[in-house]
Amino acid sequence: MHIYRVAGMALLALLSACAQPLPDSPEACRLERRGEFHLTFGHGVATVPVVLDGRTAAMLFDTGSTGTAVTKPAAERLNLLGNGNVRITTTGLGGESKSFPAGIGRFEVGGAAMVNQSVTVLPFDLRGHGAHPPDGLLGMDFLSNFDIEIDLQSGEGVLYSPRNCPSARPDWKLRSTMLVFPPSGGGVRLRVETELEGRKLIATLDTGAASTIVSTAVAHALGVTDEMLAKGRAIKAAGIAEADADMRVRRFATLRVGTETVNNPELAVADLPPTVGDMLLGMNFLRNRKLWITTSSRQVHISARQPARPGP
Repeated sequence: MHIYRVAGMALLALLSACAQPLPDSPEACRLERRGEFHLTFGHGVATVPVVLDGRTAAMLFDTGSTGTAVTKPAAERLNLLGNGNVRITTTGLGGESKSFPAGIGRFEVGGAAMVNQSVTVLPFDLRGHGAHPPDGLLGMDFLSNFDIEIDLQSGEGVLYSPRNCPSARPDWKLRSTMLVFPPSGGGVRLRVETELEGRKLIATLDTGAASTIVSTAVAHALGVTDEMLAKGRAIKAAGIAEADADMRVRRFATLRVGTETVNNPELAVADLPPTVGDMLLGMNFLRNRKLWITTSSRQVHISARQPARPGP
């Protein structure tokens, strides 16, 4: 019986694989719209409305986070049931924090829904967002279930069913570049190859970070000493840790992302968790661009920067 059962399972797996459309076939490349959303910008980043078991919340749209989290005050308001006896160590900019898990029966963004989602509950509010901080952050554990198209100028976003279509290109009038996730990317983190002053780096695309941040180790490798960093402007950044991160601003010669080169960029320098790579490409780089993210094909397309719209 055991042999027959294993053989039967192998046959079912083979039939299932055969039933999948071939890569780049018309079936595999068909676009199926699942949901639409609108981003609201403030304090250098953006929030998105979500519905958690029928209750509405505003979350930071955060492609730099592998997981989704809610703050403890928001969890209490949304009546999310968590397991306070289990502690999860979360590492981010600024260090570590202790959180606990909670379950959500239906998690919805713009009409696209997932069921039985797990989130972590942070024991503090998200700082750096003014008097009304976001209720949490929407991370890649949810977003990676879809192909995502985002216009970071207008704030309009669309979620599509994931496609096995590596040759597909966005139908944009703007020039764009395609970046491929390196084999060491791991999980659902959006890590891509970049260059800083000719040195090849791995960077995380992070819409949850207002600034582009390079690691202190990379700055040292490029000949920037601690004494040179100390002369730079001091700033702080709030992540998902209980303490803010201290950073120094430093001007570099060139930053290259895909086919685009930025001359004389001012970048923040800070100690980064090793899981994010050498750099966080934040919203000061990504703003006013379009992104097409397809984790199923391990690609991201980034448009050229659009002309800034006049303010009100």
